[in-house]
Amino acid sequence: MQEVINWFQSFLSNSVDAFLEYDQQQKYLSVNPVASAWMGLQPAEIVNKTNHELLKLYPNNAALKNIILQIDTCLQQVLVTGEKRLAIHDVLAADGSIKIYETAYTPVLDASSNQMRVFSIGRDITRHYHWQRQKTQQLRRSNHLLWLNATNSPLAMVGWDEDFRIIQWSKRAEAIFGWTADDTIGKKFGDLALVCEADREVVSAIELELAAGNGNTSINRNYTKSGQVIWCRWFNSIIRNGDSFTVLSLVEDITDRKRLELEKAQGSRLTAMVADVGIALTKHPEDILLPCCEAMVKNLDVASAEIWTFNSQENVLELQATAGNYSHKDKRSSFVQSKINSIAQQKKPEIDCEFELNIFGIVEEIDGEARVKQSRELATIDRQESGKNCHLEKQIFTFAGYPLIVEERLVGVMGIVSPQPLTAAFQETLASVADVIALGIERKRAEAELKSARGFLNSVVENLPLGVFAKDASSLKFVLWNKAGEAIAGVTSQEAIGKNDYDIYPKEQADVFTAQDREILTGYDKKSTVKEIAEEPIQTRHKGLRILHTRKVPILDAQGNPQYVLGITEDITERRQIDESVRLYDQIVENMQIGLYVYH
Repeated sequence: MQEVINWFQSFLSNSVDAFLEYDQQQKYLSVNPVASAWMGLQPAEIVNKTNHELLKLYPNNAALKNIILQIDTCLQQVLVTGEKRLAIHDVLAADGSIKIYETAYTPVLDASSNQMRVFSIGRDITRHYHWQRQKTQQLRRSNHLLWLNATNSPLAMVGWDEDFRIIQWSKRAEAIFGWTADDTIGKKFGDLALVCEADREVVSAIELELAAGNGNTSINRNYTKSGQVIWCRWFNSIIRNGDSFTVLSLVEDITDRKRLELEKAQGSRLTAMVADVGIALTKHPEDILLPCCEAMVKNLDVASAEIWTFNSQENVLELQATAGNYSHKDKRSSFVQSKINSIAQQKKPEIDCEFELNIFGIVEEIDGEARVKQSRELATIDRQESGKNCHLEKQIFTFAGYPLIVEERLVGVMGIVSPQPLTAAFQETLASVADVIALGIERKRAEAELKSARGFLNSVVENLPLGVFAKDASSLKFVLWNKAGEAIAGVTSQEAIGKNDYDIYPKEQADVFTAQDREILTGYDKKSTVKEIAEEPIQTRHKGLRILHTRKVPILDAQGNPQYVLGITEDITERRQIDESVRLYDQIVENMQIGLYVYH
């Protein structure tokens, strides 16, 4: 039961919703942090107090005054009627902003005390509230526009007769399209070149539908008198008069809206791309760069993306990953690589919004002026040359390249080629993504170096002629046991790792080892002190009794607390036997000299 209570309290404390509980005397029984923030107080300052008491204790608390006036009204009504109540509260946040909470008050009868309690839950609906208010305002504005349309035609108004000759052309139509009424009256649609060629077939189908007496709505691109392309929404209605009819079209210029929709769609694609890059950097540790390129191609609708890394030792840019419809035999290769090299040298982004290629390696502006014909380059890996003087069809591309820099140090270059211009938002996001990828490359390099260092250290330890072992400071279980240790003790590393001395040695022997370890761990005095055991007898599995020379030292963490016990041991049995033999020999010689002297 206590576990359930603890879980529920943790849930309330970490919830993004506000939770409040009141008794029948309107005292607060429990308040979570979100709800206490409504009042600019801590939960402990609120519990077991009424609103009246809180106002007396904190008379200058503006947030408290604001919310209590709203809570009192709802709470009293619920306690009187015993019915649920749903209310909208505006809460004064700590930063001075106003947040909107939808709050439900629910009366509950406590069976044990037969007293009424009230639970209230508030959810932050600020964004939805403002969105709803915005939509309401838009609806009101639309109604207002309809009223204006009925009175003075705020939309462009164009009238057509049965032959689709223009019979009405309002001032608003003049403002949108640029032609005056004198320019248009009596003329047909085609006479003004009003419809873009790409939409002419669609508009012809709309005319046929109108000729059949059916109104419709359409969105298409139109030309203005100045030649500008705009997006327009046409509301076409049939007005009948006996056997004849006229067409009344209300026209809305939605160019800006289309632009916003495009920007919104781009924003969604950018968000998805950033998410995919983030996933690639976390879920693909062995190959982070190819998924990053694929994410850019998929979400940005670019022709190609590539990432190069910089080998500082050889001063070489190495192509690590590419994605999209691109190869180094492609006609873009020479230009892209020249840009990549330039970015690496300058350590600055380069954006070329409109370029076209004719022959490989020659880049021209749309107006024909040569921009880049030769570029000073770093060495590049996998670079291929193309045959010269080959005619290639001209295509227009956008190139964007960014240096991958960590702490002012070049780690690579990222480049993309797109068949359409990149917006400022795209460019800013790509710059941010380049920073993230640069950190990912640096992290991967550091991980490789760490892995190499660990491999080298493990190799050194495994090949030392001395036995090396380490134990966890808390459990005294072995976490390291090298090959020499296996040869000395007759115990393999598989048998030792994860075990303690009692799992390997007889109890009397394990007691000695454990006591030594505890002494080292409790007497280190915040610094590593070597304990030397000059001669230590040990019963081994394969060689019987052996004599070891062992050194033990505590391994401390950054705070000076022991993490491991490190031991280095050497089998000195043969050396000890030789020393004993020498000692006996010296004693025999000495005794012989004494005997000769006495005899003499």
